[in-house]
Amino acid sequence: MVAMNVDALLSLTAAARELGCSPDTLKTLVDQGAVKCARVLPRGDRLFSPGDLAEFRRAHKRLPVRPGRKRFLPVNEALVK
Repeated sequence: MVAMNVDALLSLTAAARELGCSPDTLKTLVDQGAVKCARVLPRGDRLFSPGDLAEFRRAHKRLPVRPGRKRFLPVNEALVK
């Protein structure tokens, strides 16, 4: 098991803000395996590493980073029903 510094992780809302998308879109990306997260606490809260978010951004360079603006992220339609 890998030890994590939970204080360095971002909540779902904070991570979505960092990527410029909605929390629901980020949940979809996690479910598709496009973004990694840690599931913690009995509720299964999603926490995100800033490094994993940066890795996702690098892999999707075509997405402009404009703080505070909503944008559409790629969604694998085959997995969304």
